[in-house]
Amino acid sequence: MTVEPTSPAPLATQRFPGEFVYFDVKDKPFAGALTARLSKLAGVDVTLDDDLADAMGRSLDAGDRLGDAWYADARSRGSVRAAREEFNTALEHGVDAVTDPSPALIALFDQINTEPDWLDWDLLDRGARVFRRYGKELYPYFGMATFSGYRTPSVTKPLILTGAYTGNSALNRFWETCKHWTDTSEPDGMRRDNPGYLTSLRVRLLHCMIRSRIVGHAEWDRARFGVPISQFNMFSTLMAGSVIPGHDLKRLGYRTSDDDIVALMHLQRYIGYVMGVDPPWYPESIEDGYRAMRLIALAQRTSDDDDSRALCWSFMDTYKPPADSRGVKRLAAELNYRAQLGHAYFYTPASYTKSGFPPVGPWRYAPLARFVPNFIRETACQHVPAIARRIDDRHRAWRRAENARTLGTGRGSFSPVETLSR
Repeated sequence: MTVEPTSPAPLATQRFPGEFVYFDVKDKPFAGALTARLSKLAGVDVTLDDDLADAMGRSLDAGDRLGDAWYADARSRGSVRAAREEFNTALEHGVDAVTDPSPALIALFDQINTEPDWLDWDLLDRGARVFRRYGKELYPYFGMATFSGYRTPSVTKPLILTGAYTGNSALNRFWETCKHWTDTSEPDGMRRDNPGYLTSLRVRLLHCMIRSRIVGHAEWDRARFGVPISQFNMFSTLMAGSVIPGHDLKRLGYRTSDDDIVALMHLQRYIGYVMGVDPPWYPESIEDGYRAMRLIALAQRTSDDDDSRALCWSFMDTYKPPADSRGVKRLAAELNYRAQLGHAYFYTPASYTKSGFPPVGPWRYAPLARFVPNFIRETACQHVPAIARRIDDRHRAWRRAENARTLGTGRGSFSPVETLSR
């Protein structure tokens, strides 16, 4: 028995969702300049085969096939709470613990519990070590680098409709995301039943629930956007957690090698696999990593509107001085806020400017203060294993303390909002 998700039918009269413009822009002068720049860095031509690009474009209209099918089936049998309880029972105790498990649930957990043939645990473990090398610098970087994604309507719309990344809820959702990054990059974190593995599956459930709620919403135009939290956009997120920071953070003194970046991509690939990400293509070499960067940069329209600005401002507002701060504490908090604005400009100057943030002046160079310390630490770690282990222990301790400070001892709820924002 095959159970299909109860959502609007896939595109039937057009090749791609309207937001996918790769084939419209790939021969434009700006695209040619980008291709030439990335090809020079890669040492090879980074254009992507048209058939692969075509398949990736179609993946903008695909969600989590097995996860969405199970969730639609579970909702046809009961409430949202019952569906969530069924998933958590199977996750924590096995499918056999579920009374009369459905074929859709069995199919979903068969995929979850089957390691893919391409999985290389040694390479994944290296990727996790590389991820931890960035320490506390990586999390705000991710938050600010996401500003570019906030200019992509198919990404922005689900975040705005749920309201999870705006207003008072933005900080807590960011902390939950930080917990996911932490859990998945801990030693053995992605082994079965370990924290990273379990957290990834809870996020997978969250995505299925959000997809189901948004795909039929009046503001969701499937012909334009494709499917909420699509395969293409999840693929882009995996690249934003591997190849993109791997190259970008070299500007701050990190000595990430090509092999390190390939390991990061492998880590993210398995995290994605557990979360239901199954794109038509995934880069396995540094050259293909550059091809992925080019594809993502050219794939979708960008829009600078109230929605994109709201998401960017909600994140940066979390750095503002508390309203009740006074004296030296307020001064320190204000200086930190200015420094964080400088970081946001440094990482994504175009998105920063288009979001309407204030001019940063010399604060735009604030991140460069980290270059020399980072370079020295990275060099020491490369040559002295004992130092590398000590730094790794220190970074892990900081991450644990930060998770405890922000989320307490809980695992994070990873729950969808009760009511959509509009």
